[in-house]
Amino acid sequence: MSGRDLRILLVLVAVLGLVCCPALVQAGEDEFGDDLPQFATSDLLYRKGRISFQFMAGVLYAHRYLLHTHRQDIRYVQTNLRFGWMLNTPSEKEWILRGNFEALFEATYSKITEGFGNYMYGVTALIRYNFVRPDAKAVPYFQVGAGIIHTDAHKEMAQKLIGQAIEFTLQGSIGLRYLLARNWAFDAEFTYHHISNSGLDDRNIGVNSFGGVIGFTYLFDNPWK
Repeated sequence: MSGRDLRILLVLVAVLGLVCCPALVQAGEDEFGDDLPQFATSDLLYRKGRISFQFMAGVLYAHRYLLHTHRQDIRYVQTNLRFGWMLNTPSEKEWILRGNFEALFEATYSKITEGFGNYMYGVTALIRYNFVRPDAKAVPYFQVGAGIIHTDAHKEMAQKLIGQAIEFTLQGSIGLRYLLARNWAFDAEFTYHHISNSGLDDRNIGVNSFGGVIGFTYLFDNPWK
């Protein structure tokens, strides 16, 4: 990670902290009142119908030597806003894969800091599986998703990776969520991110990047019940 990338990421995390800290201080006064313990059990937090709001930021990097020697380096600082919906409650059966599925909608923006182009923004649909253990503060998960982005990277005609303003994306991540206070959690993910246009343009070598993102999640009951 370059010094510039690190400074951008630190600014994003600092802004997030300023937004979240007041809510964290009052986390004891959420919608559960006194019915929810200081650190709620995972079963309470991940039951069917609950909603999550997640902010993540980090750096992804595609190196030209990682997969194909004719690719070009590209690095970007990515920020994601995610809205999630718990699809089921973890079963009462105790086994190693016990957990639940979560559907998420993601709005993403990336600032390109190395390579060609300046920005990428778009939307992604994701499905996540949370490995939920009773009374656990730490919940591992994995997720996959697909979406579309708009970018100005295609304007650099010398490159053959990205050929259009509208490109498709695929992604996969493994992550860990750690409960901080009642409904608030800290999250960290390792991510693979693919960008291409499925052959709709002659320039379609594509971008395959890897990196890490960190952030926070707030989990709450469905307000529309």
